Amino acid sequence: MSTKLHIVSGFLGAGKTTFIRKVIPFMKGKIALIENEYSDVSIDSELFIKEELVIKEIFSGCICCSLIKDFRTTIDELTSNYDLEHIFIEPSGVGCLSDIVAVCEDISKTSVKTIEIQSVVTLVDASSFEDYIDSFGEFYINQIENAKAIIITHIEDVNESALEKITDEIKAVNNSAVIFSEDYLSYPTQKTLDILKTAYNHELNVAGSGKTIPATSYFTTVSIHNPNKLSMEELSNLSNIFRNRELGTVLRAKGVIQLADSSFVHFDFTPNYFDWEYLNTSKDTKISVIGKDLNQAYIKGLFSDVLEALI
Repeated sequence: MSTKLHIVSGFLGAGKTTFIRKVIPFMKGKIALIENEYSDVSIDSELFIKEELVIKEIFSGCICCSLIKDFRTTIDELTSNYDLEHIFIEPSGVGCLSDIVAVCEDISKTSVKTIEIQSVVTLVDASSFEDYIDSFGEFYINQIENAKAIIITHIEDVNESALEKITDEIKAVNNSAVIFSEDYLSYPTQKTLDILKTAYNHELNVAGSGKTIPATSYFTTVSIHNPNKLSMEELSNLSNIFRNRELGTVLRAKGVIQLADSSFVHFDFTPNYFDWEYLNTSKDTKISVIGKDLNQAYIKGLFSDVLEALI
């Protein structure tokens, strides 16, 4: 039996974790998930039911460059210790997809186990597409041009003509990928799984491998361990706080925090999106912030001091 690799890419906040949570419960066989966090804290693993899959996390960098060795070792350990049918790979939002695919192809050729890349899916946030393709062209385009299937997310935030324009621009970058511009979250189970099958049936031509600039040249990250408890009012105001230019340019913030009533929530922020959900429980509270020219001391101070002054 071969182990099938599913690479789920997308820039910061595009919805990679949401997509994986959607499809994994309906997959057959033993499944593992490799989560690559650009920061040094784990956030999104809190959202998965641990009994359903094996989760391995790789921190503090990207598996396409600084953490290639860790990435290879993780796949070797997973395939040696578990009888896996599928491995989902969620790179960091600033990873180079062409390099990740190249590493996976090399692993499939050199591993003593039978491993194959089955699908390469990129999620594109419609609400930030124009801003990000202008500001982060190299990173952003690489994830689009190397996908076999592309899902446009947050389509509710743009009108029909804007969505058509985004779709056309994506086709100009990658005219061979299948593009899904509907609300895939409303798909029935089989249609969602068909996205992975569609991605499997299309040939992959890797573009741009080895030409990208390391993400550390563009992006910085701040991690906060054990932040203060927040009131519901403070939680609701987090989106305004992260848009405050005194912090720098915050492109993504996410975290697990405890509220004043002792409940736990997972929050997710991009400049065009903010959402949160309750968690049943959590072992640790933490926050990860990614952006440009971040004021690290100021950001850390916000979550070790009361936020009321900014409300």
